[in-house]
Amino acid sequence: ANLKILKYHNIMFSSQNSLSQDTLESGNEADRYFTAKELKLSFLIINLMIISIIFFTCISERRSLPFSCIRQGTLKNNITNLAFLKGQDFAPLNGEWDFAWYPEIPENIDKEIIPDKFTQSEYVPGYWKSGSTGLGIYRLKIDPWKDMKIPALKITNVMDAYKLFINRKEVYSVGNISSDPDKYSDESRPAVIPLYGCKDEVEICIIVGNMTEKRGGLNRTVYFGEYENLKNYREKKLVYNSILQGISLTVIFYNILFLFMNRKRGGANNFFLIILCFTIICYCGLKQEMMLKTVFTGLTGEIRAKLIYLSFLLPFPVFACYIKSIYSKIFGIKSYYLIILFSGLMAGFVLLFKSSVFSKYLLYLEAANLLLALFLAGRLLYLYIKTKDTTPLTQLIGMYIFIVGFIAAVLDDNLAIPSNAPFILLTGFVVYLTAGNTILSIRAFNRLKLLHKALITSERDKENLRKLSYIDSLTEISNRRHFEEFIRLHWEKIDFIGETTALFMIDIDNFKIFNDTYGHQEGDVCLRKTAAAIKMELNRENDIIFRYGGEEFVVITSNISIEGCLKIAEKLRTNVEKLNIKNDNSPHGEFVTISVGISYYNPAKEHKNWERTLGEADSALYKAKKSKNCCVLHEYESAKSGDII
Repeated sequence: ANLKILKYHNIMFSSQNSLSQDTLESGNEADRYFTAKELKLSFLIINLMIISIIFFTCISERRSLPFSCIRQGTLKNNITNLAFLKGQDFAPLNGEWDFAWYPEIPENIDKEIIPDKFTQSEYVPGYWKSGSTGLGIYRLKIDPWKDMKIPALKITNVMDAYKLFINRKEVYSVGNISSDPDKYSDESRPAVIPLYGCKDEVEICIIVGNMTEKRGGLNRTVYFGEYENLKNYREKKLVYNSILQGISLTVIFYNILFLFMNRKRGGANNFFLIILCFTIICYCGLKQEMMLKTVFTGLTGEIRAKLIYLSFLLPFPVFACYIKSIYSKIFGIKSYYLIILFSGLMAGFVLLFKSSVFSKYLLYLEAANLLLALFLAGRLLYLYIKTKDTTPLTQLIGMYIFIVGFIAAVLDDNLAIPSNAPFILLTGFVVYLTAGNTILSIRAFNRLKLLHKALITSERDKENLRKLSYIDSLTEISNRRHFEEFIRLHWEKIDFIGETTALFMIDIDNFKIFNDTYGHQEGDVCLRKTAAAIKMELNRENDIIFRYGGEEFVVITSNISIEGCLKIAEKLRTNVEKLNIKNDNSPHGEFVTISVGISYYNPAKEHKNWERTLGEADSALYKAKKSKNCCVLHEYESAKSGDII
């Protein structure tokens, strides 16, 4: 019976699993990233987030300064008075600096090349408007706050090699400025430089040499203030950028884990999302002070430029592959291979040529990337309109964030907005897609929990139904269906272990006469009492009674001798007779009695199947019915009531 139940449970489990799989793949709300209502709300929140990011990052460079400082921070005079700096304040030295240009880089880069008079000016932060390669000298005279303990300059990043002179004295340098391209080297190295002993007027000169880039100059803000304040400001930005980088890296690790968990079903979308996140982190990290100081240390301007442009140009083709892995028919195979070829050509162009060459065509590459983004957005919109499924719309909103981040990155390269804006937006993009995956996983998990509960409930219900289907409703003992399922497994068991068994066929004598005399309701009462009297005697673990049909019963008992089974049969007969159920019209006595046919099976002596054994018991019952109220063992002469064979 246990084997049968186990088999039944296995069938039920596999059936229920196939049902849940079909349900999960049916495309209902639980299988989508977001519902339509959630997408509308998320799109509104995303737009508010984008506006807030751009607004706050645009003022973040000056958020530590009072309004008066911001107003006076635009430098137009030859000497700028910064005596208003108090407490925790520091000033961005944004504005027009004196500028001198050398098309040819001198052999000796020292204070002697700094002119006494400057006839030109350049705006900082920005790229110089002179030729591509050469030497630019920036100068600014400031009058600092007299009570400043240690004045300092914070130079975020210069794409080229440079030297810093304070009052015509060299105090700091990055890279090597040389007219010989083999000796020239640049390095991306942000720094906070203390200016010891500067209490009065300070002349700041920054000599920038460029031998590789198309554009050069002081392209990031230079700050002036108290040394400790500038260090604290830098550390706060490092923490802020570390959080964003940590979120992006968490997204990558999450998708790597999801890829390994989902590898049997492909996981190509997770693989492309990992590459996409990695390129975004590289692009933003190569332009962030924190990454330049910790991870990408010692990079030359040429290598850094190649890595920046590669990580800037490849995300859209990778995103196209990501979309293709989710929706295989979103565009044709030719379009897909065209995108792959296009991205390969872009990568090869950037890798094989110097930055001074490929940077000239960067605008065209950016335009091609933007066209690809618009094409993908159009295909996603078409797929949403065609299927009315919210999943493509989810990807479309992610694409929208990505396009805004892409445009912000282009504007950042042109110094239209601060560098933090594209970093935050692109980080928001990968977080958004991962949030969709997370929500989908949570919903699927909750759905599986519900299915699991339903499965358990179903198993219990099925077990109850199984029990009910095996029980005779009138006599509350096992029915014939249970007998037919049980006897097969029972016979396999006793054949295997060599255990003896006895089969009893029991019939109520003259039951038709009883029904005709007292009616069917009393007949039902008689059946219940007879079944209870028989069951009362079967107190061993291996004894079981079945209602075989009508007024017939079958009893199976195991691990018993012939003498033992005859004793049990006689007790069953006498128990029913002692019920004293009246049967006045019976020709064989005034009370209801039973006849018992017995078949005994010993696997050690002979082999016979259960059908044959049942037939032998039925044959013995036929002999017992001739005399009524008898117990007959197969192949023995019948005996009268009370005799033991």
